[in-house]
Amino acid sequence: MSVRTWRQQLDELPPTLAVALRLHDAGHPDTVVATALDVPVEGVAALLQVAQAKLAHLAVPASGPATGPATGHNQWSTTEGQDGTGT
Repeated sequence: MSVRTWRQQLDELPPTLAVALRLHDAGHPDTVVATALDVPVEGVAALLQVAQAKLAHLAVPASGPATGPATGHNQWSTTEGQDGTGT
């Protein structure tokens, strides 16, 4: 199995996040990124953090590390523990 390149991984991101990372990687300032994406300059840093986190997640092999049995619920739920379902 071949390792995907950074550009291939970028293609798997939502377009806004991919554009933000490409512009940032090319050395463009936050003002250019903000203008290109029609977002406030103050939000560019957070947008880049989200994009980099999603990109890092894509870099993990599909099988990933063993984490135990599947639980069948959304691990990112904000209601976990409130209704007991994790959804």
